[in-house]
Amino acid sequence: MTDTLLESNPLILHASDLPEDVGRALRTAAAIVGDAECADTVLIVVNHTAISGLKTVSASDIPDGVGLVACAAAMRSHQVGEEDIPESVRIVPSGMVFLAQMQPVQSGYIRL
Repeated sequence: MTDTLLESNPLILHASDLPEDVGRALRTAAAIVGDAECADTVLIVVNHTAISGLKTVSASDIPDGVGLVACAAAMRSHQVGEEDIPESVRIVPSGMVFLAQMQPVQSGYIRL
């Protein structure tokens, strides 16, 4: 994920419950970035039990204008290794802290 996605006032989608929520977030993000009146960029923050859903994501599943952020704490607790997820996924120490840090700069937040 490029830093330009972080600097572009992104819409945040938060997947934290079911592993399937990651796929739903990717589909939702693709629709959002395809709508010029909505948002140019979307960040999908994945934590808690949804983190295992990243194991089924490949780099080609991530649309242009969409970035994925994974919680390292959730990865550890659910045995998801860095080798299990696409290289473009940004790993942060805490998904919740990342969400709190993004609040002053994000354009919106949707929890899936």
